Amino acid sequence: MTARHFSAMLESIAPALGNHLWQSTLFAIAAGLLTVILRNNHARTRYWLWLTASLKFLIPFSLLAGVGSGERGVVSGEEKKE
Repeated sequence: MTARHFSAMLESIAPALGNHLWQSTLFAIAAGLLTVILRNNHARTRYWLWLTASLKFLIPFSLLAGVGSGERGVVSGEEKKE
């Protein structure tokens, strides 16, 4: 892989990566605040909260939105042809 190919790949991935990072950061802050609010509840409540937060960190929202809407173009990066 040449530097030119690597640079082009980074340029195509950067917007999605940026969105994923700020969304995951916001989600982590929300999960942390909810954990503090729910500290008197059962541990299983906090467990499920952090489990869902962990899944959000692993799976970008754009991928979930593409799968949920049924648009293959969003997931694969190609435009949808009709």
